[in-house]
Amino acid sequence: APNNAVLVPAGRITDISKGLADCEEVHIFAPASGPTSLVGFSGKTKSGVVRSIATNLLNASFPDSYRGLLPAESPTTAYVNTAELLGALKRVRLVLDQSSSTSKAFVALAIKNGELLLNAHGMHAEANEVLSADNVGEIDRMQFNPSYFIDGLSALGTPTVRLGFTLTSKPV
Repeated sequence: APNNAVLVPAGRITDISKGLADCEEVHIFAPASGPTSLVGFSGKTKSGVVRSIATNLLNASFPDSYRGLLPAESPTTAYVNTAELLGALKRVRLVLDQSSSTSKAFVALAIKNGELLLNAHGMHAEANEVLSADNVGEIDRMQFNPSYFIDGLSALGTPTVRLGFTLTSKPV
């Protein structure tokens, strides 16, 4: 079988996995060659029901050198309960004005004294959350696009997430 690389939006993968969760085996149908914008998923449940789902692909290619974008060492790390962090991010982003410029639609994060602090400012509201964190080092303030952060955390499926920080202006 050909080895093709395709990029599927993370949110779609999450939805598809939920829709096919009771299937015993899932087959992925990716294009063999040529331009296409779809990928298909098909599975059969124990009771014999066949489910098929297709979704659009991202019109981009994943960089071969992505590992070079990630820091090799993280002088500051924090271990946080994934579900608690997801819930807190979803709550604080509610105050953000989604119609404003993207430079203002962010969530700020700080790590100090065994706590991870989240803060978001909207035009008419502010939200703050404090979570317990096992941390080494501190971060005064780092800004995130909450949607990307939530998508990444949702894809993990682990009870705890390890966040590694270099500088406030570098990847996490």
